[in-house]
Amino acid sequence: TKQIADHLNSKKTVVLNLESTTPDVTRRIIDFLGGVAYANGGHVKKVSSAIYIITPYNVEVSGDLVGELENNALFF
Repeated sequence: TKQIADHLNSKKTVVLNLESTTPDVTRRIIDFLGGVAYANGGHVKKVSSAIYIITPYNVEVSGDLVGELENNALFF
């Protein structure tokens, strides 16, 4: 999570796949990274049950991208 936080602090967008983590670990990761995003004015968007997009303040995710990820399993 430190490397992901460093990416967010560098104003980079992160697509996070937590399918292989337990619900407890997922919650802890999202809580931590949500705090990092909030502190930087960013956002966390849930794309599916275990996929999240975390953006810095200078990036906005449009509905089209979210729909594309949900419908076509497009991952960066």
